[in-house]
Amino acid sequence: MNYLEIVLKGYCIENNKKNLVDYFISEFKVAEKERFCSSNLFFGGCLSIVEAFNENLQSQIYEQQSQLNKYLVSAGSNKDQEFVDRFKEQIEYQKKEGITNFQLETGRILHLKKEEISIINNAIRLAQLQLNVIPANQTETEEEQHTFKNNFDNIEEVEVFNHFKTGLVKKGHLTEQELNEFLNAAFELETKPKALFKLKHTPTKQKIYTVFYTYYKDIAQKKHGKQKEYAALLGDYFEGYDTNIIKSNWSRDYRVKR
Repeated sequence: MNYLEIVLKGYCIENNKKNLVDYFISEFKVAEKERFCSSNLFFGGCLSIVEAFNENLQSQIYEQQSQLNKYLVSAGSNKDQEFVDRFKEQIEYQKKEGITNFQLETGRILHLKKEEISIINNAIRLAQLQLNVIPANQTETEEEQHTFKNNFDNIEEVEVFNHFKTGLVKKGHLTEQELNEFLNAAFELETKPKALFKLKHTPTKQKIYTVFYTYYKDIAQKKHGKQKEYAALLGDYFEGYDTNIIKSNWSRDYRVKR
């Protein structure tokens, strides 16, 4: 199966690009039906293309750094500092923005920005999430650890994971797999799933409010101007909870009841 073609058709054809998550879901269902392709094989193949794009970006940075080092060695004390500064700016730009020089089989060069690669990666991951696909390389041991990258705030992933595992998994409100799916959606992709998560064994909402409020208050240290975003971690991702009501309660100096 030509995964490069699948990825490029998704991102380069405008109608597919507008509905990129649905596109990958649709392509998987076709592959599953016509080629008996498993979900892990399909999404693993698509993600391998994303990895190849990222490797291409890194190889360019390495090559530029290598060229600069060679110049510095050969020029010695006669180096042109203005030239060196411009070269360093180019390297920093490549690290931050990045544009691929990925050669296709046709001989054409594919130019994708780092941001565009991230969009493709997130769409594939979100498609997996919506289909409840567990990556093939995620072992039983790894399922007991965090499997997400925190793009939501600057708290260490392990601290986020441990807080919500203690408050939600150990109390029986979520399974560990469901927790990882929530953390992936809310903290890494920052995208609401079509089907909201469901909390179990919650005769009252008080205990659940406490879990999310203590994350906002104690872990994140009440980040200024971000109250609604933290309230949305509960209100936007779980059935039966309203972000505005949660935020309103927090604004009235919500008191934690344990």
